Amino acid sequence: MKVWIALILLAGSVFGGELRLLCSTFPIFQLTRNVVGERDSVSVKLLLPAELGCPHDYVMTPRDIRRLTKANALVLNGLGMEAFLTSTVQRVNPELIMIDSGAQVASLTVETPHACASTSCDHDHRPQHHHHRAHKHDREPTGPELNPHAWVSPIRYATAAATIAAELAKLDPAGGATYAANAAAYAKRLDILQAKITTLAKSNMQREVVADAQAFAYLGADLGLSIVAELPHGGDSSSAADMRALLKTTEAHKPAAILTQPSGSRRLQKLLKRDASLPVLEVNLMSTGPIDAPLTHYETVMLKNLDALAHLLQSREP
Repeated sequence: MKVWIALILLAGSVFGGELRLLCSTFPIFQLTRNVVGERDSVSVKLLLPAELGCPHDYVMTPRDIRRLTKANALVLNGLGMEAFLTSTVQRVNPELIMIDSGAQVASLTVETPHACASTSCDHDHRPQHHHHRAHKHDREPTGPELNPHAWVSPIRYATAAATIAAELAKLDPAGGATYAANAAAYAKRLDILQAKITTLAKSNMQREVVADAQAFAYLGADLGLSIVAELPHGGDSSSAADMRALLKTTEAHKPAAILTQPSGSRRLQKLLKRDASLPVLEVNLMSTGPIDAPLTHYETVMLKNLDALAHLLQSREP
C-alpha cells in the first residue's frame, strides 16, 4: 500500500496522466479554473454552453456526450441542478467521478419544484435556510427543494471552491497543496465581496423589491432584501391578469425597484417600467458568461452589481 501511494504521489494524477475535468455550468467552470490555476497536468473544460444559463431541463447533444466519455471527473454545481445528467452519465461513462461542489454549502430551499427550460429562472419560490442533503429532482410537488443558485452568494461560492480543492487532491495528490492554496487565495478575494455585501446590508436602504425569487434568493438573503412580488413567469407571453396582479402588489408595497437579469424579457421590463413607475435594474447573476472570461470575471461582475444596487436602494426612502 505504501509503495502504491508513493507511486501515485510521484506520478501525480491517479489516472496516470492528464486529469481531464469537465464542469457542468459556467459558474462552476469559472470556480474550477481558479482552483486549478496553473496546474499543467489538469485540463478544465465546460460541458454545457456558456450562454445556456439555467440548465434544469437541458437536452444533451452529441457533442456533450463525447465530452462526457473523455472526461475523468465531472464537477457539479449540485443542489439538484444537474439531475438531468444522472442517467446519461451512467449510460455513457459509468466510471466518471462526480465532484459535488455544493456538498458543504449552506443552501436555501424553495417550496415549488423548479423546472426551468429557459435561460432565466423566474419561478415563484420563497427562500428558506437549509443545509445540503440528498435531493431528488421531481416534477411533482414534493415539498421543499434545494435552491441550486448558491454561486450568487460569494461566501457560498468560496465554500464550493474549498470542496473542489479537497476532492481534486484525492484525484491528484501531488497537486493537493496547489489546489488548497488556490482555493484559499480565491476565498480571500471573495471575502472582499462578502464584506461589501455585509456593509450594504447594514446600511439605511429600501429593502423591498420585485425580482425573480429563486434566482435572487441567495443575494437577497445576504443583503436582507424582501422580494414582495414575483415577475410573471411567462415573460413576453405574460397574461394581462398576471400583469394586473403584479401592478396591484407594487402599488400596495411601493418597492424600491424591479430587479431583472440580462436574459429576462425586454418587453416585460419596458411594460413594468412604464406602468409600475419603478426603476428597473438589470443584475448579472453570473449564470452565463464568455467562455474565455478572465479568472477575475466573477468579482468584476459582482462588484458592478453591488455598486448599482447600493446606488439605487440607498437613494430611495426606506
